Amino acid sequence: MKSKAARKDKTKDKTQDRTIDSAVKEFRELAAGQKFRTSTSALYTGLLINKYLNTMSDSLSVRYRTSMDILYVLLIYGGSLTPSDLSRLTCRSKQTVTHIIDKLEEEGLVKRGPIGTDRRTRQVNVTRKGAEIAKQSLIGLRQFVNNVMPDEIGDEQMKGLESVLYQIRKRLHVVMGGRTGRR
Repeated sequence: MKSKAARKDKTKDKTQDRTIDSAVKEFRELAAGQKFRTSTSALYTGLLINKYLNTMSDSLSVRYRTSMDILYVLLIYGGSLTPSDLSRLTCRSKQTVTHIIDKLEEEGLVKRGPIGTDRRTRQVNVTRKGAEIAKQSLIGLRQFVNNVMPDEIGDEQMKGLESVLYQIRKRLHVVMGGRTGRR
């Protein structure tokens, strides 16, 4: 015969099971809906892409994924930006950007220099070596895109996806009070 404590534990376990079942049901109800499913799908896809890009940047002897972001942004914006602009455009803190710039400078991928005669303001310039590393990475990124984008997705669908992603980024920019950096 079971003791009173054992019966109490069994009742407690059943109550916990019902609570968990109820939480699971509530979670599924909250997660129902096309917008939520699409958003989580986009998030998961972004995480997978980021994981791949981290692996790719490791193979190019660039230690940090943020390093590639900084090199890309520098090249997109003409090869030279201030650390504050890099922070804003890569959605990274100024401290993180400064740390990464230090590492990139040690590796000869960027160099710092003054802006005109004002020694207080500095700019970061991509070097030839940095541009070459970014180019190699971009070639790998294009191969990645060609490998993962299904051939069945036509240009019109791609333009539609690009438009939706732009609208999401734009909305995030508003929701975050302009702290996203990119538009």
